[in-house]
Amino acid sequence: EDSGVSSSPAKANTESFTTTISYINFSATTDTSAINTPTIDILAYLTSIHAALWIHDVTPLLDVIYKHAMASFRKHKSSIQVFLEMVLVGKEETLLQLAKTDREKSGKQLLSLLTLHDNYSSDKSRRTLHKNAFALMKLHRYRDAAAVFLLAQPPYLKEACSVLSRQYNNPYFALLVSRLVEMRSAASTVCATSTSVNPSTSMNTSDNFSPRVASVATSFDLSGAKNSTSSVPT
Repeated sequence: EDSGVSSSPAKANTESFTTTISYINFSATTDTSAINTPTIDILAYLTSIHAALWIHDVTPLLDVIYKHAMASFRKHKSSIQVFLEMVLVGKEETLLQLAKTDREKSGKQLLSLLTLHDNYSSDKSRRTLHKNAFALMKLHRYRDAAAVFLLAQPPYLKEACSVLSRQYNNPYFALLVSRLVEMRSAASTVCATSTSVNPSTSMNTSDNFSPRVASVATSFDLSGAKNSTSSVPT
């Protein structure tokens, strides 16, 4: 079900996430009070302020998204509700543990999906995830479908972004997802090759969009998306 983003200030006893994002250069005109409320839809909030367009380094957002997802699970006890968030931040193992404690039918279905294969990189597991994603699309569960696309290794990024952009008419949401996924992918590549890369020629992964992000981003039509933030799903 789609919903807007709450912008009400956090209560006094609400855990603050300000220190986590204090070094993100938010615009002076941007209302960031909502980010201090752990149970808001953090992806909807970041989409509503077009974070993917102006936050230079999105790395700190991973911790923000993770903390909000965990707070949401503690409140609602629903692993499927934080499926996309946990996959985006690379916490599949944590998601698996949450699904094991989830008593809802959706949680059991998610657990079945997560334990279907030992890993998500084999051809067989990727084909299975691809089929499951399309099955979820037929059920109009587009956010879950995008999460399944991203669960594959390497992720079906283009398919996931296409679902989010077209089905919700919200390219900013898709662009945020694209930047987060590509940042993690680029960071993993840098770590894996750091011993063989000349430090003087290594590239800071936060300096530019990677070629894959650029190719995905060019398929988004941002011209008519000024009022699209309300269509971000929960």
